[in-house]
Amino acid sequence: VGGVPYLAQSVEEAKKIIETENIDAALVDLAIPKESGIKFLTYCRKSENQQIEQIPLLVVSACVFAEDREMAILSGADAVI
Repeated sequence: VGGVPYLAQSVEEAKKIIETENIDAALVDLAIPKESGIKFLTYCRKSENQQIEQIPLLVVSACVFAEDREMAILSGADAVI
């Protein structure tokens, strides 16, 4: 039993992956090129697709300020590492 990693270079790529693949959890960087990981977190939590809405979202980021952590949690992250 193992996992299959998927790599997205943008929020749009990440959306396509979670819409088409069976994802157990998502590791999200807040500093996604051209956009913010916050946009992806919000998209997942507001999704009408219950499977997407319930994916555990773990933020792994070099953004270490308290404000960044708080914004990630308020946007739907389950944890910030």
